[in-house]
Amino acid sequence: MEKSIGFMSRKLSRYVKHNMFHRIGDVTEQQVTHIQARVLCYLEWKHDEGEVVYQKNIEEFLSVSKSTASELISNLEKNEYISRVKEESDGRVRRIVLLEKGFKTNKLIGETIQNFENEMKNKLSEEELNTFFLIIEKIVN
Repeated sequence: MEKSIGFMSRKLSRYVKHNMFHRIGDVTEQQVTHIQARVLCYLEWKHDEGEVVYQKNIEEFLSVSKSTASELISNLEKNEYISRVKEESDGRVRRIVLLEKGFKTNKLIGETIQNFENEMKNKLSEEELNTFFLIIEKIVN
């Protein structure tokens, strides 16, 4: 049977996704889902860039509905990862800010992702790794 690029890339994608879901769950004691982890990462990234984040930004970043984003934000706020802060210029608008617990959790998640990345890279020689990236870049560009 001839190998399929589509099948193998899907298999790799599922392998990475499955491992990340479980590792993020383990490191956060099952308190943060992968989608919540993406929100925490996004908030820290925007914080580092000095940008203010509103619910609408999260909706656009995740390509989710207003109600889905609201539920995500509410759960993160309930668990004290983030806070909604009223804007001084318009009390109806609330910016989303990362709290200390959110920063700490995001750091753990980042370390977990980096450790998994290193584990995958360590399975390949330097030459295999370079070839892998070259092939992937050639296919997607």
